Amino acid sequence: LILDADEWLDAASAERDILGLERDPYIGLLPVGSQFDLSDQVEISVSWLPRLLPRGVRYEGRIHEQPVSKLPRLRVPVFVNHDGYRAAQMAGKRGRNEALLVEVLKDDPHNAGLLYQLGCEYQVSDAFEKSLHYLLEAYKHGKPDDVFRHALVVRALFSFKKTGRHSEGIQFADAEFANWQHSPDFFFALGDLMLEWAGLNPDTAREELIPIVEASWLKCLELGDQPYLEGSVKGRGSHLAALNLAIVYAGMGDEEKSRQYAELGKKLRQKKS
Repeated sequence: LILDADEWLDAASAERDILGLERDPYIGLLPVGSQFDLSDQVEISVSWLPRLLPRGVRYEGRIHEQPVSKLPRLRVPVFVNHDGYRAAQMAGKRGRNEALLVEVLKDDPHNAGLLYQLGCEYQVSDAFEKSLHYLLEAYKHGKPDDVFRHALVVRALFSFKKTGRHSEGIQFADAEFANWQHSPDFFFALGDLMLEWAGLNPDTAREELIPIVEASWLKCLELGDQPYLEGSVKGRGSHLAALNLAIVYAGMGDEEKSRQYAELGKKLRQKKS
């Protein structure tokens, strides 16, 4: 079992789910929940990472290393907590991973996985133009079935919004729309992008754009949280979507709906806790 220094096991099911496994050798993918700060709250993004290895398997790479093995990869539902992306933790290591990734990419400039990781590094440090550049490079050189594809698409939509490139982001979302009908994270990011676009286009906002925002976040609630999706954020299919809908309805002057969704958001957040 491999853990980094800023990670710890959720012990509730660890012994049962790890020690109780009896099967042929495999690589175990564990859900790693990375905490990050958002609007005075701590939210969690989940990635399924290879952390349970049979004896003899070794890692390869200078950064974001991967085990070298042809063994099957199976998901093991033992939750790992990670606080390395909290603001206080990031301040002490900013630039370290960026420098390593830039160096490795010199030898392998079209490696979609490394390009994606560099885009993530820049996004975490709020360098959104650089983030979007590398995310789109990863998208161009990657494949639709890349394990990180879902997270890449959602992160790209966020960076499109943060860089003010809304129309490009909407075109990007249109191209990916059919692929993510099962993803609350995709619809959450789409609603977020469209809401800001609506603010910049008040003449068409009420009749054309706000209904798309509303439909996107209602779709999130319909789908519910989907933690099996790589890079999914807890709450985008529940309390975060509900609280955003409360804000939208308040802006539309529908105080009753705003109150209902605010209460739903609080209830769903308490349930998550």
